This record gives sequence, structure tokens and C-alpha cells, in this order.
Amino acid sequence: MKKSSRSIFFLGVTAVLITIGLVFSSYGNSNLFASSKYRFLDMKDGTVLDSSTGLIWLKNANGFGFTNWTKGAEAIAKLKSGECGLTDGSKAGDWRFPTKEELSSIIDKRFSNPAISNAKGDAQWTEGDVFVKLESLGFYWTSDACDDCKSPEETEKFGRCISMHKGFEHIANQGAYGYHAWPVKGGN
Repeated sequence: MKKSSRSIFFLGVTAVLITIGLVFSSYGNSNLFASSKYRFLDMKDGTVLDSSTGLIWLKNANGFGFTNWTKGAEAIAKLKSGECGLTDGSKAGDWRFPTKEELSSIIDKRFSNPAISNAKGDAQWTEGDVFVKLESLGFYWTSDACDDCKSPEETEKFGRCISMHKGFEHIANQGAYGYHAWPVKGGN
């Protein structure tokens, strides 16, 4: 290979590596979608992208009805494309409970019943906006346990929930029904 050909080759390889590095360094970055005019983007595959955090939420906020924490976690772990309106190609194991911080991040304290904004982020959510079947008076489970919420002799486990009515945190027995499971993917 001649010296000029070798230089062109290395310049090309360098450009490709820089491009790949930029793509990978920005993947998962919460600022990746910051230029969007909308807070929530309907991906038209049963999912909603939160342009503020980069998290992907199930569009159907009540795909499992009332559930306890364990049954909700089992249902979420099995969730895949073809279920709950999903056509995104996801597989079992791709979805999870959101953390308390992740679920709290979609709360908009300017509103109540529900404490969540519309897709654009400039008004309160209403049915049929970006999410469907949101239980505005309901509590939604998070992945966060509350290990210090019981005495040593108690066998019940407690978890943290977020109210969609006002956006506050609630502690509940993980065996209790009457709460909802709203899957998310991406993030940590």
C-alpha cells in the first residue's frame, strides 16, 4: 500500500471510529431527545418515549389491572411484543418496574387527578393523549422496597408506590392488591 493510500485509509478508519464513539457516547443520554417539542413521544408501537429522561414507558398505563407487587413483577418480566398493544419487538425480560425516582419523574405537580402532563407538557393529561388507561386516582408500584418499614418479627414486605392523583409517595404491603404495575425500559 502506498503512503498516500495508507493515509487515506487511516483517515477513513479514524472518521468511522469517531462516528461510532459519538453514537455510543450519546446512547442513553437523557439529553439525546432534548430538542423535542414534546415531553412524551408516542412511538406508535405501544410505547412512549420520555424525551426528558430517555426512558420508554408502556403506552397502556394499566395493562395488568389491579395487582400486588409480586404478581406485577412477574407479569412485567414476561411482557413482550404482541402483548398490551406492543409491536416494538421487545422480548420477555426487557421490561421492569420503574424506580421511585423514575416514576416520580413523570409527575407534574402543577396538576392533580392525575398529576401528569399531556404529551407536549403544557397542560394536564386526558384519556387518549399520549398514554391510555392511566388510573388517575390509582397508586403505581415501583421497584423500591421499604426494608425499614417493618418490625423484625413481621414477615410482610413493603414497597414504595407513587400516587397518580397528587404525585406523592406511599408505602404499601407488597402482598396487597389495589395497585398498578406500569412497565418501563431503558435507563439504569
